[in-house]
Amino acid sequence: TLEYLIKENKNIIAVITPDTDDDWYKGVDEIAKKYNIDLYQNNNINTDQFIDKIKNMNPDLIVSVNFNQIIGKEIIDIPDKGCINIHASLLPKYRGRAPLNWAIINGEKKTGVTVHFMDEGIDTGDIILQEEITIKNSDYIKDILKKVKDKYPIMINEAINLIKNDNYKIISQNKEDGSYYGQRTPEDGNIDWNQSAKDIYNLIRAVSHPYPGAFTFLDDKKVMIWKAKVIDKNKPKAKQGEVIK
Repeated sequence: TLEYLIKENKNIIAVITPDTDDDWYKGVDEIAKKYNIDLYQNNNINTDQFIDKIKNMNPDLIVSVNFNQIIGKEIIDIPDKGCINIHASLLPKYRGRAPLNWAIINGEKKTGVTVHFMDEGIDTGDIILQEEITIKNSDYIKDILKKVKDKYPIMINEAINLIKNDNYKIISQNKEDGSYYGQRTPEDGNIDWNQSAKDIYNLIRAVSHPYPGAFTFLDDKKVMIWKAKVIDKNKPKAKQGEVIK
């Protein structure tokens, strides 16, 4: 997304990333260095010192893309044009963390991408743009991530253009509507064999590569399950969780 905006001639005055070795955040720093853009790596942007630094930058707009910190009101109020965020769900549904994983786990047939203004809530600001993405029964999380990744740069760039030209219509979210979901951990991939085959299949799809994966134990040995399918009920019968040949 950052490189796309640069190639679309957006005047990016600074890039802020977390100071971490987490693979999810690698690459943004490399793009900033490649194009000689000021780079700040900070794990707490809401300190008085860093807020003053952002004020001195005098940005027209702040864009958040998968940022791992809550951006406080003092920062949100700095740019004249506001702050925008992109979220991988059809807000107000699936606010919060891991929206794509949760959507697959819950057997949703569609998800989407939303660009919205930021406010003091979590994913509750006015919507600028929104596009749907179909979730096929055969889709794994990597497939949905690819669809989302393709939309991010284009939608962010379009939103910036609309805001620059004051040519947008917002959709207000009803803060009571929708749903919130929390962060997931690798341990959440532990399969509960008391669930239905469909639910287990959805979990496997939702946490497969590039996530830590679904797992179970066989003779006290941890077994990872990256792919699966639901077989016909008339196939060989077995107890739930039983391994058959």
